[in-house]
Amino acid sequence: MKKKLLFSYSKICTLALLGASALFLTSCAEDGYDDDERFVQDTWNTKMVTPDASTIKVTPNAVGDKQTIEWPLVKGAAGFELKLEDVTDADAPKVVYEGVVDGCMQLLEREEDTDYRLTLHALGNKEYGNTDADNSSTKEYTTKIKAVAEIPEGDLAAFFTDDFVYPEGSDKEEVCYDLIPGGNYTLSKPVTFGAHKILLRSTSKTTNVKLTLASDANFVVQDGFRMRGFDIDMTATTKALIVGDKNPTIGQTPKGGFYFVEKPVVMQRCNIEGVRGYLFFDNSVKYCFKDLVINNCKIHLTSSKDNGLNDFAIIQCKSGYVNDINLVKSTIWQTGETDAKYFIQYNNSGRSTNAGLTSNSITHTNCTFYHVANGGQWFNCNGFNGQKCSTYFITNNIFVDCSNQVARRILGSVKASSGRIGATLFNNNTYWRNEADVSTSESEYDNGYILKSDPAFADVANADFTPTGAEQVEKQTGDPRWFETEE
Repeated sequence: MKKKLLFSYSKICTLALLGASALFLTSCAEDGYDDDERFVQDTWNTKMVTPDASTIKVTPNAVGDKQTIEWPLVKGAAGFELKLEDVTDADAPKVVYEGVVDGCMQLLEREEDTDYRLTLHALGNKEYGNTDADNSSTKEYTTKIKAVAEIPEGDLAAFFTDDFVYPEGSDKEEVCYDLIPGGNYTLSKPVTFGAHKILLRSTSKTTNVKLTLASDANFVVQDGFRMRGFDIDMTATTKALIVGDKNPTIGQTPKGGFYFVEKPVVMQRCNIEGVRGYLFFDNSVKYCFKDLVINNCKIHLTSSKDNGLNDFAIIQCKSGYVNDINLVKSTIWQTGETDAKYFIQYNNSGRSTNAGLTSNSITHTNCTFYHVANGGQWFNCNGFNGQKCSTYFITNNIFVDCSNQVARRILGSVKASSGRIGATLFNNNTYWRNEADVSTSESEYDNGYILKSDPAFADVANADFTPTGAEQVEKQTGDPRWFETEE
């Protein structure tokens, strides 16, 4: 795929938005230097030594699309030359980043199933007579996960039977199962993974697995679960695609008594058709899901009167909550005869400080929403409202015929200017409702730049949400997939 227009990311030096939560990038003091040592120049006429590769830390965010690269402070250094290469094809390496970093940390793009080579070189501060290091450090690492097995085409419930034997350690570390790209799979009944941490993936970055759910089928989880590269047909079921286990065996938080799911629950590169009820549901169990990620997905909601649900939400936690929810580079639209009352709803006890955590967040970045919770509310959880621990990052989205006053509902009617809530970032969002700009009411809560023009989707009737509005095209807002074209 290639871009019709280039979409660029700003370099973030001290504060990075890492999807599921706001990750405040700390100073090099964490590597053993206090602030006084950091800012007092006491190294003169010295040759720099580049930190050893073993001291360079690479940490992915919950979404998996960014990585923070950190290394120890070198006193007297003016900066560091940093080069990151994609060496998956060893004969044709691709430069991901190359530049001089003034500090000891850099946030960069990250891709799954990729081999990386990182090169670091310390530069001397010439003002104090310090010279560049003779040595460079090279660190090679991979984001690939080795699969424990390949699942043949057929019924996943017949593969993951009730007495299925999982690999040793799968209750502590994630295990991966490969599915055949383009293969046809079904799910005839619920599959319960227990406390095992599971990744199901297509082995191709461009060809998805085809999965059809029967009327009673879904994935039942109580710990980390990731799906990557699926085309999912849910038209036969009114159940949630992913649901919490009614009988969890994992530990509860010392505070609040939530069943704490530390590893993320992720839907990545999934095209989901025919969501008639919930997409994600806690099954009325008091879970605290640390991270829920929807990344690079297309999700078609088709709620109907026969789904048997009243006042439901697309993402619903009736007894618990999601601590950090990330919607990234995705399109969600509704064409059903009825609509959900909420897009996201948590139990009112849902808040990080009630579960012994320090902060909770809602992030929507570069998403396109059409006719979602049109007659209802975008977000509902009184526990989030007006709390210093609550943070919100809503940027580059397009909302068309969605909930009335989207920004107000996200913030729980508490304005950022009130000083009652944590960090907020709103920017470059479009709010278009009933063929008109509704930014006047939205701007009471969205204090960033708002695009006030019609995004003018190319062909809504045929699910083509390519924006043709000049502002949206210029700023490349909404789901980036609509600005891509086949090579």
